[in-house]
Amino acid sequence: MLKSLNRVSRNYPLHTIQTMATQKIAITRSRFKSMLVANPNLFGHFPNLGIPAKYKPEINTSYEELGCVSYHPATEQLRAVIKLKQASGYGGDVCSDGSLEYVRFFVDYNNDGNWVDEGLSVTNVHSLNFKEELCYAVNLRITPDVKHLCNGKPVLPKVRAILSWNQEPTAGNPNFQPHWGDIKEVHVQIAPWKFKLPFIAIPKTIKNIGKIALAKSSPMLVEGAEKLQEVSLAVLLKDYEKKVETNRSGFTAVKALMKENKTISPKLTTSLSKLKLNIESIVDFINTSKFKTNYEELTCVGLNREQNELHGVIHIKNPYGYMGNLCAQGSREYIAFYMDFGAGWQYMGTTSVRVHDIPEIPKSGLWYNAFLPIDLTPYQQAACVAGKAKVRGILSWNVVPTPNDPNYVAPWGDWEECVVEVKPLPKGFDPKFPKPLLESVGGIQISAIDSNGIADGQSTFVPGINANDSRFDGEIVFAGLLPFAPENEPYEIHIQYPGQLNFVPYTAPFYITVSSWNAFLGTYTQNTILQTPVGNQFLYRCNSNPFTFKSVVGNVLGKFITSQAGKHAVKIVRPLVLDPALRESETVYFAVEKSVVDVELTLNVPPTFSTEVGCEDCQCGDFIAGDLITGTFSWSGEDFGAVSLGIAPACSHNQQPDFVQMLGDGNPGNDNVIMYNPANGNLQITNNNWQLDTTGMCRCGYTVHIYGSNRTIMNSSYMGKHDSDAVGFCLRKATK
Repeated sequence: MLKSLNRVSRNYPLHTIQTMATQKIAITRSRFKSMLVANPNLFGHFPNLGIPAKYKPEINTSYEELGCVSYHPATEQLRAVIKLKQASGYGGDVCSDGSLEYVRFFVDYNNDGNWVDEGLSVTNVHSLNFKEELCYAVNLRITPDVKHLCNGKPVLPKVRAILSWNQEPTAGNPNFQPHWGDIKEVHVQIAPWKFKLPFIAIPKTIKNIGKIALAKSSPMLVEGAEKLQEVSLAVLLKDYEKKVETNRSGFTAVKALMKENKTISPKLTTSLSKLKLNIESIVDFINTSKFKTNYEELTCVGLNREQNELHGVIHIKNPYGYMGNLCAQGSREYIAFYMDFGAGWQYMGTTSVRVHDIPEIPKSGLWYNAFLPIDLTPYQQAACVAGKAKVRGILSWNVVPTPNDPNYVAPWGDWEECVVEVKPLPKGFDPKFPKPLLESVGGIQISAIDSNGIADGQSTFVPGINANDSRFDGEIVFAGLLPFAPENEPYEIHIQYPGQLNFVPYTAPFYITVSSWNAFLGTYTQNTILQTPVGNQFLYRCNSNPFTFKSVVGNVLGKFITSQAGKHAVKIVRPLVLDPALRESETVYFAVEKSVVDVELTLNVPPTFSTEVGCEDCQCGDFIAGDLITGTFSWSGEDFGAVSLGIAPACSHNQQPDFVQMLGDGNPGNDNVIMYNPANGNLQITNNNWQLDTTGMCRCGYTVHIYGSNRTIMNSSYMGKHDSDAVGFCLRKATK
């Protein structure tokens, strides 16, 4: 495109060339999905397909880009803020399927170039024709590969986020180059273990127990939680010396003296003066209504619409000035959130994240996240009507911002604003008559489940679910809200079982995690509780008051397990509500399948070799390099998903991967994988043939393995029931 534009640049004015470029970009954008269908290797992302690439990957950020990437140490969640920069070009309006923005996160724990693929997050976007840029937030919970004790070396990995529009970044490929998207790298801080070790005889060669990385499954993690140390101001001032200015180190103590409800103590003031603090200077600094951002800065705010969470990204810039190391209490970065839905700023609540002195901080700093669950139901419009709101985050270091003051200025802190989309209510939900709202069943949005209970499409709630004419099994989670319901209002889960006409109450207990927020302290706690019914009724655990806000992680209303296959239905009922229009949610259907996936692999052992006595059941044999090895493979179960063959280890003289070729009816004859497509229906594979040409392979012991899966959504969290099998053989040098 650029070459063609350069050729005409001499004949057209600049603005005409720019218009032509914009039009060509828009055409390419609108045809992007069909171009990928025609050639999956269009940009060279899948060279093993044998299809030549047509274009070199060039990242285009004219429609979307990554605003910020960050991490919340306490909840172990990676987060990213995506900025949409155009009014259109996202696959249709809010009443259409729209398109998907994928973010795949990679973490380099040792900063040595060894990237770990931590997984994928996704959000659904549309062409909304808003003039403003829109900020969308996504998050991904991880289990860090590396952790140390608080007195050991801090774990400060590099995070790489790859944003890609309508094309999922290839798993395991940290060098994936999106055509439409962005790539951003930051450093984050992994929270250390917070526990005390029992007495262990440590060899003298081990000088620092803090450098020992322990497995997360260690039983010591649940015992003897270590309390964070309190560090006196005198000790901090001695440690800081000239590293931190006194307006910073003495800020918290002097600010506490200035509270309106606190009696001024001459004795305490004198004690602070003895520490060589210039209290008058610090007071003047506090009274100056001006943000100062040389220690921390609020760089992005955004809204995670699927989780109903506001996100704020904080850039920590210095090694010192945060009131103690990782074994100490440190300090807090507070964010007060406000939203303007068109009638002025409304206080949504205050959150915080704990930070510390880290001498090893990279030059680029560290990126933290603070998040706040909110209830947007009162502000959501009817189905197919997109809303918007402006978000303001007010950052304040170690002092809780005054609630209900959208113009608050923190001496150490910052403001950040962005416009966000407020998603519409589901179809069939009237905002004037707010009945119970089911948002997802089995981890996928109800809009992706048809009237037969079959799911299709990418989940925007659980990135690991990409349904393809899928049924459900395992623990099926019902998630949603009771709009405007007070805390502890009872509700019931009603189930219609296959072949039954009536709904019956479902009363199996289940666990939920409740987050409780204190706006006055800017802190939160999380507690796991067992939802046990009284009669047929469970208690609703949410509270939408921004000062005492409570939310259930994942908006879980129930967890369902059944031994029955077939079409089920669910609805949520508020028994205390008399109005029939408000009493029951919409009925959602979901199909359950209870099959078992089974795969088998056999090896045709040449008759010239005999098996060892007593080992007749072992599929193993000896072959000569250059032999053509053959065998059979089978797949059985329901809702066929995929079956693949492979070999390990992958070693050959020509450095090309050794290839196990599938044969037989319905197979392509030149591939080692069969994927589901609607044309092959519920495929069953019985004793199909495979072969392996060993020409050029190294002498070694090998295994040929088979992996099979179906399309079932399992436990509301991942795709497919799985099975595997393997056979082994030895490849020997030909004898003369």
